[in-house]
Amino acid sequence: MRAFSMVNTLAGCLKECTQSFSERQQSLISERDQWDQAKRMVSDMNSVSEDISVPGSSLLLFLDVGGTEIHTSQSTFRNSRCSDSMLGAWLSGEWEWEIEREEEDGLIFIDRDGVSFCGILDWLRDG
Repeated sequence: MRAFSMVNTLAGCLKECTQSFSERQQSLISERDQWDQAKRMVSDMNSVSEDISVPGSSLLLFLDVGGTEIHTSQSTFRNSRCSDSMLGAWLSGEWEWEIEREEEDGLIFIDRDGVSFCGILDWLRDG
């Protein structure tokens, strides 16, 4: 009789564990579906933003030049003063290649003096 009672107790525990597992599994499936929906929304927003063409607008570039964080636009490098340079072709988006980005903040790293580079950017913008 005692063995029968232990089997019943174990069966009850197994039933509770199975039910708890099923509830957690459904919760995780629901969370995954929510994440999938959020990813689709972000993807849709990205594709819409790529289709928007506003005259005079361009993509922003976030650079780390010798430790100096610089924000500028691709249009700065499409300028006629820079268009024939390797830097201009690279940063204007004309060449399709992988740009090295720092993992932590996504900045494009350029191994040059940041202060001098700011002067170059001013010259490209204003002449």
